[in-house]
Amino acid sequence: KFLSGKCSTGPGKVYSLGLTFWADYVQLPLPVNEIFYYAQGARFAASRDRIRGRPKEHYEKLLHAMAAHIDPCLGYFVEYFWWYLIGLPTGNPCPIEPDDRNLFTPVPLVGKLPCLSNTSL
Repeated sequence: KFLSGKCSTGPGKVYSLGLTFWADYVQLPLPVNEIFYYAQGARFAASRDRIRGRPKEHYEKLLHAMAAHIDPCLGYFVEYFWWYLIGLPTGNPCPIEPDDRNLFTPVPLVGKLPCLSNTSL
């Protein structure tokens, strides 16, 4: 409900907005089982090598989109998907155990596991 309110849409449409954002800005294959990881609080750190994994134009496109639109929805997706936006990540930041899949069933677009908050890039 929170994100659907920020995006001025119904809860059922947040997933499709997230996929559109993914296609436009992340431009990577979807994660296994469509389980997306994020760290709460918009905190992150990234190494120079990780940042340089993508061309400067990638970041300029994202900066232009953020600067050109007064759209809180876009900002939330940037916050949620920073792990994927910076560089070219391979694999998941946290191991997925079979029981973990049940944690993400209600909202398959965004899932949070404690191990990501301790991940350094």
